[in-house]
Order: sequence, then structure tokens, then C-alpha cells
Amino acid sequence: MAGLLIDDVSMRFELPQGGAVQALENVTLDLREGELLSVLGTSGCGKTTLLNIVAGFLAPTQGRIVLGGQSVHGPGPERGMVFQQGALFEWMNVRENVGFGPRMKGMKKAEKARIVDHLLDVVGLADFKDKALRLRSRIATALVYPAMVCLIGLAVSIFLMTYVVPDLLGTLVKEGRDLPAITRGVKACSDFLRHWWWALAGGIAGLIMIVHALLRRPRLKLFAHRAILRVPVLGELIR
Repeated sequence: MAGLLIDDVSMRFELPQGGAVQALENVTLDLREGELLSVLGTSGCGKTTLLNIVAGFLAPTQGRIVLGGQSVHGPGPERGMVFQQGALFEWMNVRENVGFGPRMKGMKKAEKARIVDHLLDVVGLADFKDKALRLRSRIATALVYPAMVCLIGLAVSIFLMTYVVPDLLGTLVKEGRDLPAITRGVKACSDFLRHWWWALAGGIAGLIMIVHALLRRPRLKLFAHRAILRVPVLGELIR
């Protein structure tokens, strides 16, 4: 199974002019199969740094990432990444972008077509496979390999989280791909709270509050470690 463990992770960046920035400090999270974690917080609090560490683009100063019982050392196809930037080839259509990775790996044409068509159907692009629809194309591209975790490195709209992601995760669960997912934030949080795991990020150097909600349970369960976080949509959450 594809559980994800972020174990006592800290990240410190040394500055060329001297000094250092502590981006993350002693972050521990245990994400099980079929659960979604959203990391919220102000600019510079470490959200993207955490995603990049899980993706294997950065090695933490301290701690480790364990996925499916195996320690993470560098990038790998078992972690599908939806980048903050476009990360699509502008001259290719949807089908060509999603099929680029399998083509580079030498996958047979018929098998590649089957996988690409299936993923385009999962993300709602079956009728637009020859057009340049961007965000869903990026999600399909990230999942074209049998990834064990999906990392979404951008603030995702409530439409995507309400309609696209639940359908996507539900379909993958039926296929036996009960993968956890992490997103860097949401633009509208109130409806989102009813369905998913998420974590609220405070200032630089750590997560100040953890809010749990199992994907398959309608009611929200709160477990706050400490501190107060003010979010415009949610108001004030207190321990």
C-alpha cells in the first residue's frame, strides 16, 4: 500500500551572503492511502519546500520521507507531480503531452494509447484530447505512470477540489490505486473541510495546526496541536 510518512523533517537554506533561513522544522505527518492533505499558509512558510522534499527535488537537512515502506532519495515515477508552473509542451495537444513520458520510455503505441485515453477520461478530458486544456492535462500527465502519491504544487480552485479530485481519487481507488495526495493550498476552504485531510501551515519553520478529515467520512474531526491560525474564509481556529 502507498502510505506516505514525513518523519521529523527540517529544511535549512544557507544564504550566499551568510546566515540561513529555516524553512521547515520538525515536521511529522503520516498520510494513509486514500487521504488528501492540503498545506495552507502565507507566502514563504514552507509549503512548496515540503512538496519538493516529498518529490525528491530537495534533500531535507534533517528527517526522512518514506513512501510505501521505502525511503525517498531523489525523484521517482512513483510520485506524480503537478507543478506550480505549466510544465506542458505548448506545441503539443492534451493527448501528446500526457503520452510524452510513456513515449520516451519506449511504451508500445497501443498500450500508451490505452493508458492516455483512460487518464483523460478520469480527469474529464475525454472529449478534449486534441485541445490545449491545461490544469487537468497536468494532472493526467502526473498520473500516467502508476504513481503511489500525487503532489499538486499549486493553490487549487474549489471547483477542482469539489468535482475533479474526488472523482479522480474515487476512480483510482476502484482500480486499486488508493494513493494519498498532497496539495499546496485551496482558494476556497469552507466546502473543502467536509471531505479531506488537510494541514494548516503557520509562519516559517513549521506546521502549527493539523486538521484531519478522512476522505470517506462526511464529518470533520479536528486535532489541533497548538496556536491560532486566522484564515479569511474559515475565521479563527483555536485549540
